Amino acid sequence: MDFQNKLSDFRKELASIDEDLILLLQKRNKISTEIGVLKYNQKIAIKQPEIWDAFSKSRNKLVRKYRLNKKFIHSIFKVIHKNSIKIQKDLVKQLKKG
Repeated sequence: MDFQNKLSDFRKELASIDEDLILLLQKRNKISTEIGVLKYNQKIAIKQPEIWDAFSKSRNKLVRKYRLNKKFIHSIFKVIHKNSIKIQKDLVKQLKKG
């Protein structure tokens, strides 16, 4: 197999992985919405620093296990977490409007 074919195959594989990531993020957003409903109904704060701390520690173990760049993975999860908070805040606004 020549260079161009190998490169093309790798790019197709990356595209497939990217689609998988997007689908997983969609699924995660749906779960974040469900968590938001539960928190709203139980009058629990959206932001829970102790949960984020435990979450970060568990992800750090995975980062070490799979030998990934800690700063890179942390920055990704920080953005994902920020989006989850936004989803939940937007949901609470909608629920309060009735």
